[in-house]
Amino acid sequence: MKTKLTLSLEENILRRAKKFAKNQKKSLSALVSEMLRERMDHDANKKTIIDAHDRLAGSITLPTEWDKKTLDDIRYQALKEKHGL
Repeated sequence: MKTKLTLSLEENILRRAKKFAKNQKKSLSALVSEMLRERMDHDANKKTIIDAHDRLAGSITLPTEWDKKTLDDIRYQALKEKHGL
């Protein structure tokens, strides 16, 4: 269902937005709807990523020697132990 909305914009923004919408072969309303939808989807996706990070934070314990070794050293040691070398 579509509903009318009144916006207040600076004249130069409105002029540029109308020109942009015309170049995109869209109405200004369609352009605003699309941009709002994309922004809300982006924010929802960002929140999902942050929530996943918060759930995973602290789930991996790094070795105490982490700061002394490079990632390659740790990977090499893990592979060595895995394959019994």
